Amino acid sequence: MEHNVLLISGVFPPQSDVGGLRIAMFSKFLPRFGWKPFIFTSARNPADPKNQPTMTIEGLPPDSQIMRVIYGSDEEVAATIRRNSSLTTKLHYLFYPDYAWPPGLLQKMLNEAEHLLGSHKFDAIYATYDPLASLTLGAYLSSKLNIPWIADFRDIPEQDLAESFRMRLLHLRFNIRRKILTRTASEVITVSRHHAALLGKKLRRRVHVIPNGFDPTMYNPINNHHSTKFTITYMGRILFKWLQNPTYFLQALDILIERNDIVRDDLDVSFYGTDRDVLLPMISQYKCKRCIKVHPRVPYNDVPGILQQSCVLLLLTEHDRKGILTTKVFEYMAAKRPILCVPSDRDELEKLLNKTKSGVSCQSTEETAAIIKEWYDEWKKTGTVHCNSDDNEIQEYSREKQTGMLAEILESVCKSNCRKY
Repeated sequence: MEHNVLLISGVFPPQSDVGGLRIAMFSKFLPRFGWKPFIFTSARNPADPKNQPTMTIEGLPPDSQIMRVIYGSDEEVAATIRRNSSLTTKLHYLFYPDYAWPPGLLQKMLNEAEHLLGSHKFDAIYATYDPLASLTLGAYLSSKLNIPWIADFRDIPEQDLAESFRMRLLHLRFNIRRKILTRTASEVITVSRHHAALLGKKLRRRVHVIPNGFDPTMYNPINNHHSTKFTITYMGRILFKWLQNPTYFLQALDILIERNDIVRDDLDVSFYGTDRDVLLPMISQYKCKRCIKVHPRVPYNDVPGILQQSCVLLLLTEHDRKGILTTKVFEYMAAKRPILCVPSDRDELEKLLNKTKSGVSCQSTEETAAIIKEWYDEWKKTGTVHCNSDDNEIQEYSREKQTGMLAEILESVCKSNCRKY
């Protein structure tokens, strides 16, 4: 018997936001486990040229199962902020941060949600943060329909630095509201053991771990990889140095160039989708900057091919940044090219790379230089760098496998809900 599940998210493909990937992949594979997914999401105005979608994924639910609530351009959002600048509104946003950004969107989605109540019969609800508004919608619809809901956290504010008073206040407001909203959730899920431990302590309840993963249908087997350049590829954004720190990597390249351990013309370091204004100041003082290329963001379907053509895949982290297991990690693993993780998180990420034999985590500049030199020498001799990853371990992180874990939790909460009534 097929069940209906309502999936609530702030974004969903074809919007080109990596935040929509987790729920998109769940929606793709849930039918294999007897669940028909319906999506309730928001979308920027498609008429705005800045919001042209680029994330096309095969196998997602048809449009008849997707309800998108459109909100305005940056100019319209700014106008809404000006209209809602009264003290009363500001106090409301202070205590209810889920209503604050984008202003007016949550209320619009709550109004639109009324149409969902009579259009389909749902057995369960899954709502994923970020944004906090998704949890508000999940809790609201759960109470209206008397069905269980699951709160999912692919990110948590605790993973970000909160050095300023303003950021500490923002985290406090969020944590209070998060605890209130999740009281009615049947289960809570997150993406790493570290996040689960933090959430479990804050919410005083059990928290499941369903990691991010990769879509196995997007990756073809590699036959006889060969490259005319020693290519090192980084895919994605660099937001902050304390989150993705390239210093050790850049210093290591400079050391190798100065020692003549690497021929500069052999080296091709490519960053895809990284903001030039962020990256260029970071690399300006290094000799290796001549080897670095900054490419625009590429369509999602092109990512696997670029990764698989590379000699080495660069994963930038920072020491002791625990619990950050992004989709990028698993897509790198699926590409089956050696991963260079710099610097090591000294936690789950390092253990994951060791367990799957997908790459190396480096603690220091010298260690990073030694690994790059070893792989460069191998490339000089063979035209490639061999990846000896454990395929069986990697398959444990396929999106289909992760969706099976979600399906089990959905079935469990539905059974518990039936016993209540």
